[in-house]
Amino acid sequence: MGTALILTISVRDAGGVTYGIKQGIDDGTIVGPRIYPSNAYISQTAGHGDLRLGRTEYRITDGIFASGQLGPNSRSYIADGPAEMLRAVREQLFLGASQIKIMAGGGCASQYDPIQTIQFTLEEMKAAVQAAADYGTYVMAHLYTNESMQRAAEAGVKSFEHGQRLDEETARIIRDKGIFIDPCPNFRPHTAEQDKNPDFADPKRQKKGEYVRSGVAQQTELINKYSLNLLFGTDYVEGLTCGIKQSQDLESYQERFGSFKGLYAATGAFNELVKLTTYQNPYPDGKIGVLEKGSYADLLVVDGNPVENLSLLSDPHKNIKLIMKDGVIYKNEILG
Repeated sequence: MGTALILTISVRDAGGVTYGIKQGIDDGTIVGPRIYPSNAYISQTAGHGDLRLGRTEYRITDGIFASGQLGPNSRSYIADGPAEMLRAVREQLFLGASQIKIMAGGGCASQYDPIQTIQFTLEEMKAAVQAAADYGTYVMAHLYTNESMQRAAEAGVKSFEHGQRLDEETARIIRDKGIFIDPCPNFRPHTAEQDKNPDFADPKRQKKGEYVRSGVAQQTELINKYSLNLLFGTDYVEGLTCGIKQSQDLESYQERFGSFKGLYAATGAFNELVKLTTYQNPYPDGKIGVLEKGSYADLLVVDGNPVENLSLLSDPHKNIKLIMKDGVIYKNEILG
């Protein structure tokens, strides 16, 4: 059996109510990865994170909404103007965020914002970046279009999530500023389960998806051409099998970027990214995603060589023979 040692026992959550899960993992109550939480993602009114289900749901007063999906302790936080942005960022930092997530452009799943919208003014984005930097950390942003990416780059955002409409000019800006790019989602074929979901059958949502999907080939070419700081990420949350499907995204990275670059995006690149959290790093005692002195004792032993064939990791039950996190072995199919 050929084996390769790699490390990938940590995740960055890109917005959600995960801090309680993180605490349970950290204190040993439950088993799971290290989590770098963003807490609620921050959206403008009528933005991608405005989760109101209809136009009859409204903002009642400061920080209180008719929608139960919005608010300081939910998965989305609405902020308009630099002052509200400062407060929103500081709320997430108070709640334990290691980095901040903003919605800087339209999205596929949201109902009321066109995909081409640029969300947050430059001043609002700068307020988010300043508040995060004053607390020792950085801002990541959901965006697809070049207009959104260029504004976010000017504001100082350090990590772009998606970015499928990438063009040559924007790729050069990303390279020159050293911005990370996480080109999820990978637009998997719909499952039978999804096809029964009216949200997926919505023509408006399908049109948005086609607009984004049409940029994937050029985005892939430009990421490779300019050697952009590539991160591995997923954008899949539906169903009990999402963990398996997220692993299968590694096949897409192999096809688009090659096995070595895809593997580094899922491991060593993360170690570079977490340096941006400085003293906000919730796990400061070791390096993450690399196998060298001073690293956490995190190992996967794989049947085969993922440097040459990254798709080996798309079936974790078959090919991953040993899982060790911080020196504790959680799966063992090779040692007595």
